[in-house]
Amino acid sequence: MKNILKITGIFSLVFITLVFSISFTRCGGGEKSTDEMENALRYIAENLDDATYSPIGEKWSYDYGLKDGWMLSKFEYIRSLITYKEFQAKSGYPIYLSGPHTKDELNLNSKYTFGHYNPKFVKLLHKATLSLTSNKAFINNTKPLLEEYGILDFLYKHKEVYEITQEYPDEYQQIKSDFIKRIKDETWEEGGYREMIPEQIYSEYYWNWSETSYHFWVRRDIDNQNKRMHLCFAS
Repeated sequence: MKNILKITGIFSLVFITLVFSISFTRCGGGEKSTDEMENALRYIAENLDDATYSPIGEKWSYDYGLKDGWMLSKFEYIRSLITYKEFQAKSGYPIYLSGPHTKDELNLNSKYTFGHYNPKFVKLLHKATLSLTSNKAFINNTKPLLEEYGILDFLYKHKEVYEITQEYPDEYQQIKSDFIKRIKDETWEEGGYREMIPEQIYSEYYWNWSETSYHFWVRRDIDNQNKRMHLCFAS
């Protein structure tokens, strides 16, 4: 399996901030917005039926489907509608402040670093969606698709995992500290995210999806975007 830093860093770029914002959020505005950005968001939301499986792995690929797959699978569909480079071009800000990625391509081989979101970029996404979500026709057209492909359920579960990080802060802080240390010392092992999880998600319900969500929130805490993201999910 690919390193979790590669998978969810990429996925969260296009899907969590992008599609979640489409899902009727009302988060704080950014400094500017563009028609291009708004058109990109509209295009993704309205064309999920046309999304096709576009695997990123050279050694691993399996089509779980847009509806049934989790982070990686959903990203592998969304990227068929818009590429990282194309989406970056819609923004007046760099997507990342630091990390292994450039403005033109994602570095899929970085084991000990991950992309730190640019707050200005995240705010720009929020502002761009305010115009879309004030349009009742747009909401009526896109909500059935988001439900059909399990995206609203995905977002609910992602929010649920965030709440676990807040309800059990001691264990969460320990896992975050261990993660930071292993990245710094370059002792993070492939698949380590499956081992570094709290007791609360050791159950059949959470199996094989919650660990990636949990570590998404760990990384968003590190780049100081966790609270902004959660406000969007709670809207």
